[in-house]
Amino acid sequence: MDNEFVMQCPACGKSLPPDAVYCLACGRRLPKPDAPSAGIAPAHVGKTCPYCQTPLKPHDQAVVCPQCGMPHHRDCWEDNGGCTTYGCVNGVAHQAQLPPPNPAFHGLDHIDLTLEPLPMPEKDDHAIWTPSPFTVALAILVLFTMAFILFQLSR
Repeated sequence: MDNEFVMQCPACGKSLPPDAVYCLACGRRLPKPDAPSAGIAPAHVGKTCPYCQTPLKPHDQAVVCPQCGMPHHRDCWEDNGGCTTYGCVNGVAHQAQLPPPNPAFHGLDHIDLTLEPLPMPEKDDHAIWTPSPFTVALAILVLFTMAFILFQLSR
C-alpha cells in the first residue's frame, strides 16, 4: 500500500487518502475521525479557542488540530466538526468544497442539457401607467428647479 493511502472505506475497503471525506470508489461519506488529542497542554492554557472566543483553562478538555496546531475546546471541535482555522484541511469549510461523487455518473454524455423556454406573461393592453404621488412631486420639483436656473441665467 502507498504511504499516501492510509485510510480504508468501511463499506467497500478501498484505500483512500487520509483527508478523504467521501469514498472515491463507492461514494459513501466516510465517518469523521475522532478528535486527534484530548486534554490540555500547559502551553495552550490561556490561548483563545477560535470557535467560541473564550480562553482555554487548565481543567478544560481540549483538542489540538494535528494539521495547524490550533487548540480548541473539545465541545467546540465536535460542534464545528473539526478545526475552525480558515483554510485548514481539518476544517468543515475545506471538506465542504468536496462534492460527493455520484456512483451512477458515467460522463457528460448522460447529462440532459435541454432548456425549456420560459412562458411569456400575457400582455394586458388595458393597463395604464399611473404615477405615484412621489413621482409627481419629483417631476414638479425638477421643473421648478429648471425654471429657476433658466430665470437666474437670463438675468
